[in-house]
Amino acid sequence: MNLLKIFDWTPVAVKAPRPRYEKYDSVSDRLLMGYVVEIEYRYHGRRDVFFPSVYDYRSFEENNRRALRKAILFYKNAKNKITVQRKKEQR
Repeated sequence: MNLLKIFDWTPVAVKAPRPRYEKYDSVSDRLLMGYVVEIEYRYHGRRDVFFPSVYDYRSFEENNRRALRKAILFYKNAKNKITVQRKKEQR
């Protein structure tokens, strides 16, 4: 493998954020753990990037919104990089 490929994390595909739930025996309903964005890099394959809904002193809804905002921002930035790269390759 070419040494430069090790450092090339060019995204080639990305999927919109999706929620990730966990089921616990002590809780009757599923708990939203955060959001996952699936991204594929040119030389490093597919990866799942997890944006946790960290439970702290804030409300659950506020934590969930924050995690979703971060996941959406990551998704949009990756999508923009993919678009720019495709335009460069078409030249």
